[in-house]
Amino acid sequence: MNAAAARGFAKVERRIVPLLFFVYITSYLDRVNVAFAAPTMSKDLGFTPSIYGLAAGIFFLSYAALEIPSNLLSLRFGVRLWLTRIMITWGVLAMLTGFVNNSTQFIVVRFMLGVAEAGAFPMIMLYLTSWTPRKHRGRIFGFFIASVAVAGVIGSPLSGVLLTLDGVFGLEGWRWLFLAEGVPALLLGVIVFRTLPNKAADAKWFTKEEREAVEEQLQREAADVANHSLSLTEVRHALKSLRVWAMGGLAFFELVGLYSISLWVPIFVHDAFPNLSQINLGLLNAIPFIAGALGMIFLGISSDRFQERKWHLVIPMLIAVTALLTAANLGVKAGFWFIVLASAAIYGLSPVLWSMAPEFMVGPAAAGGYALLNSVGAIGGFMGPYSI
Repeated sequence: MNAAAARGFAKVERRIVPLLFFVYITSYLDRVNVAFAAPTMSKDLGFTPSIYGLAAGIFFLSYAALEIPSNLLSLRFGVRLWLTRIMITWGVLAMLTGFVNNSTQFIVVRFMLGVAEAGAFPMIMLYLTSWTPRKHRGRIFGFFIASVAVAGVIGSPLSGVLLTLDGVFGLEGWRWLFLAEGVPALLLGVIVFRTLPNKAADAKWFTKEEREAVEEQLQREAADVANHSLSLTEVRHALKSLRVWAMGGLAFFELVGLYSISLWVPIFVHDAFPNLSQINLGLLNAIPFIAGALGMIFLGISSDRFQERKWHLVIPMLIAVTALLTAANLGVKAGFWFIVLASAAIYGLSPVLWSMAPEFMVGPAAAGGYALLNSVGAIGGFMGPYSI
């Protein structure tokens, strides 16, 4: 990589990655904040655990069903416009959750939130691939996907504070939680529309030399992948590929664990530590998410450094299995630190898994392949919380 390309990619890391990092923090917060609202919300509205598990998880059914069409529409309308549409609609629906009064309304609004947000994650990952050189993808993806854990780190204490607003203007604390946490999506949607470039040619902060060098580097890498015998260059090939389905299977089981932790552990902690205040519960619930963020960043950097992906998947999986089985036998209170260890391992899988996809999916296949991978995985986001 020449000096101009290096300067260009450094600008991408400063100008694009942080914005998308905050976009996905907001996205993840609006899909898992139900876990922090659930203890008081369920009591007020009479939800059983199975109703909560169904409503929390049903988001992922509509999300999975519409991943591929949404991702393909982003190719037609451009990432900037399509991501703006996604953010505005999910922000509105996240706020509407604060007005539900029964289980049917809760299930419907969660289902519609999945419709609104479908396609966001694979679209962003494909977008980042189009701006990021191969040797840096584990680190960049690790930093970006760490946003899901950072959302928990921020959301846990923030939700604890918002829940203390119970009774202000006659609204329950959990209603304030949904109303307040939907607003950032609306604001970021406007910022995305005004600042996010669709492609290198639209980025006014590149010099001509940097733009040409970045485009040349990325085109050369795409050509290298396209010439590989396992390369998928058409959407129909991606949909028939056993490798794509196998990676989707890995994502499925990862998200079974990830969303079982993020959507249920805050409730288990609430029950296991009944004497803690809402704010202290929020701080305690932040610890597994901190571990998850560190796991993502560490495994992303490590897999880049050694240019190795397979064992960076296998070893964390084995650690997660051992930690979860131990926590299951000890219980939430005694096994809390094993839940923290499992969180670090499970969350850390994502950047490694997604760093493998650009190694064999290019061209039109990438949009369908990325969406298929994420949609198969997203079904795990339903199965994990609902089975619990």
